Amino acid sequence: MLGVIAFSFVTTRAAEARHVIQECNQFWVGILCSTAWCQQISKLDRGRAEDMLHTVSDEVAEAL
Repeated sequence: MLGVIAFSFVTTRAAEARHVIQECNQFWVGILCSTAWCQQISKLDRGRAEDMLHTVSDEVAEAL
């Protein structure tokens, strides 16, 4: 029973951490893409940067 409670706690914490990481990534992507420098970059490159950020955040979330 204690193991089930501990697993539930860890799973909940991991989900919360994933949510925070996603919000943080969206914030930074928004800041970077609102600058004049980022607006010079093609949409394809911007999409690649966002995909890379999401991949990193997924890997960090899995590690948690």
